[in-house]
Amino acid sequence: WFFGGGIKYHKFNFLFSRDINGRSKGSKASLRYTAMYPLGEKIFTISSVGLEYFNRDFAEYYYGVKSIEANANRAEYHPNAYVLPVISFFPGYKLSEEINVLIGTSLKTLPKPVRASPTTNGAWLEGSMIFGATWKF
Repeated sequence: WFFGGGIKYHKFNFLFSRDINGRSKGSKASLRYTAMYPLGEKIFTISSVGLEYFNRDFAEYYYGVKSIEANANRAEYHPNAYVLPVISFFPGYKLSEEINVLIGTSLKTLPKPVRASPTTNGAWLEGSMIFGATWKF
Protein backbone atom coordinates (compact mmCIF):
# COMPACT_ATOMS: atom_id res chain seq x y z
CA TRP A 1 0.00 0.00 0.00
CA PHE A 2 1.21 3.45 -0.91
CA PHE A 3 -0.08 6.69 0.59
CA GLY A 4 0.60 10.15 -0.75
CA GLY A 5 -0.71 13.31 -2.23
CA GLY A 6 -0.23 15.77 -4.99
CA ILE A 7 -0.47 19.31 -6.24
CA LYS A 8 -1.90 20.51 -9.52
CA TYR A 9 -1.00 23.90 -10.98
CA HIS A 10 -2.56 24.62 -14.38
CA LYS A 11 -1.45 21.64 -16.49
CA PHE A 12 1.39 20.55 -14.19
CA ASN A 13 0.88 17.71 -11.70
CA PHE A 14 3.25 16.70 -8.89
CA LEU A 15 2.51 13.47 -7.02
CA PHE A 16 4.39 11.90 -4.12
CA SER A 17 3.68 8.57 -2.42
CA ARG A 18 5.36 6.34 0.13
CA ASP A 19 5.01 2.66 0.99
CA ILE A 20 3.10 2.58 4.27
CA ASN A 21 2.84 -1.15 4.90
CA GLY A 22 6.60 -1.51 5.41
CA ARG A 23 7.50 -3.95 2.63
CA SER A 24 9.76 -1.67 0.60
CA LYS A 25 9.77 1.49 2.74
CA GLY A 26 10.15 3.13 -0.67
CA SER A 27 8.82 6.33 -2.10
CA LYS A 28 8.13 7.60 -5.56
CA ALA A 29 7.34 10.95 -7.13
CA SER A 30 6.23 12.16 -10.52
CA LEU A 31 6.09 15.50 -12.27
CA ARG A 32 3.94 15.64 -15.40
CA TYR A 33 2.55 18.10 -17.88
CA THR A 34 -0.94 16.90 -18.81
CA ALA A 35 -3.33 18.41 -21.33
CA MET A 36 -6.85 17.49 -22.39
CA TYR A 37 -7.94 18.21 -25.95
CA PRO A 38 -11.60 17.95 -27.04
CA LEU A 39 -12.16 16.49 -30.52
CA GLY A 40 -15.87 17.19 -30.82
CA GLU A 41 -18.82 16.75 -28.47
CA LYS A 42 -18.03 13.24 -27.17
CA ILE A 43 -14.40 12.44 -28.05
CA PHE A 44 -11.32 13.82 -26.28
CA THR A 45 -7.68 13.00 -25.63
CA ILE A 46 -5.54 13.30 -22.53
CA SER A 47 -1.80 13.49 -23.24
CA SER A 48 1.03 13.65 -20.76
CA VAL A 49 4.82 13.91 -20.62
CA GLY A 50 6.91 13.86 -17.49
CA LEU A 51 9.44 12.32 -15.16
CA GLU A 52 9.09 9.68 -12.46
CA TYR A 53 11.52 9.30 -9.53
CA PHE A 54 11.96 6.15 -7.45
CA ASN A 55 14.17 6.22 -4.35
CA ARG A 56 16.79 3.60 -3.47
CA ASP A 57 14.48 1.63 -1.15
CA PHE A 58 11.88 1.34 -3.90
CA ALA A 59 14.51 0.27 -6.46
CA GLU A 60 16.02 -2.25 -4.03
CA TYR A 61 12.67 -3.86 -3.24
CA TYR A 62 11.45 -4.16 -6.84
CA TYR A 63 14.70 -4.76 -8.77
CA GLY A 64 17.31 -5.76 -6.19
CA VAL A 65 18.52 -9.24 -5.35
CA LYS A 66 19.57 -9.81 -1.72
CA SER A 67 22.45 -12.14 -0.89
CA ILE A 68 19.99 -14.77 0.43
CA GLU A 69 18.06 -14.59 -2.88
CA ALA A 70 21.13 -14.93 -5.10
CA ASN A 71 21.95 -18.23 -6.74
CA ALA A 72 24.01 -19.57 -9.67
CA ASN A 73 21.54 -18.12 -12.18
CA ARG A 74 20.82 -14.80 -10.42
CA ALA A 75 23.60 -12.60 -9.03
CA GLU A 76 23.26 -10.33 -6.01
CA TYR A 77 22.24 -6.84 -7.14
CA HIS A 78 21.63 -3.52 -5.34
CA PRO A 79 20.34 -0.71 -7.60
CA ASN A 80 20.39 3.00 -6.83
CA ALA A 81 17.55 5.50 -7.06
CA TYR A 82 16.55 6.41 -10.59
CA VAL A 83 14.53 8.82 -12.74
CA LEU A 84 12.78 7.89 -15.94
CA PRO A 85 10.88 9.83 -18.63
CA VAL A 86 7.24 8.93 -19.29
CA ILE A 87 4.83 9.73 -22.11
CA SER A 88 1.18 8.72 -22.32
CA PHE A 89 -1.76 9.17 -24.66
CA PHE A 90 -5.38 8.42 -23.71
CA PRO A 91 -8.23 8.87 -26.16
CA GLY A 92 -11.60 8.92 -24.44
CA TYR A 93 -15.31 8.90 -25.09
CA LYS A 94 -17.87 10.81 -23.02
CA LEU A 95 -20.83 8.51 -22.30
CA SER A 96 -22.62 11.14 -20.19
CA GLU A 97 -21.83 14.24 -18.12
CA GLU A 98 -20.62 11.95 -15.30
CA ILE A 99 -19.07 8.93 -17.06
CA ASN A 100 -16.10 8.73 -19.45
CA VAL A 101 -14.44 5.67 -20.98
CA LEU A 102 -10.68 5.74 -21.70
CA ILE A 103 -8.23 3.49 -23.47
CA GLY A 104 -4.61 4.45 -23.79
CA THR A 105 -0.98 3.66 -23.82
CA SER A 106 1.94 4.68 -21.66
CA LEU A 107 5.61 4.37 -22.58
CA LYS A 108 8.58 4.52 -20.19
CA THR A 109 12.25 4.32 -21.05
CA LEU A 110 13.85 2.15 -18.40
CA PRO A 111 17.07 3.45 -16.84
CA LYS A 112 20.27 1.43 -16.43
CA PRO A 113 19.62 0.40 -12.77
CA VAL A 114 16.42 -1.35 -13.91
CA ARG A 115 17.82 -2.81 -17.16
CA ALA A 116 20.89 -4.20 -15.33
CA SER A 117 18.81 -6.04 -12.72
CA PRO A 118 18.87 -9.86 -12.92
CA THR A 119 15.09 -9.76 -12.33
CA THR A 120 14.36 -8.04 -15.67
CA ASN A 121 14.93 -8.94 -19.30
CA GLY A 122 17.18 -5.91 -20.02
CA ALA A 123 14.66 -4.14 -22.26
CA TRP A 124 15.03 -0.36 -22.48
CA LEU A 125 11.34 0.39 -23.11
CA GLU A 126 8.24 -0.54 -21.11
CA GLY A 127 4.81 -0.12 -22.60
CA SER A 128 1.40 -0.58 -21.10
CA MET A 129 -2.13 -0.57 -22.45
CA ILE A 130 -4.75 0.72 -20.06
CA PHE A 131 -8.53 0.59 -20.21
CA GLY A 132 -10.62 2.45 -17.68
CA ALA A 133 -13.56 4.64 -16.83
CA THR A 134 -14.04 7.80 -14.78
CA TRP A 135 -17.11 8.86 -12.86
CA LYS A 136 -17.70 12.38 -11.54
CA PHE A 137 -19.60 12.62 -8.25
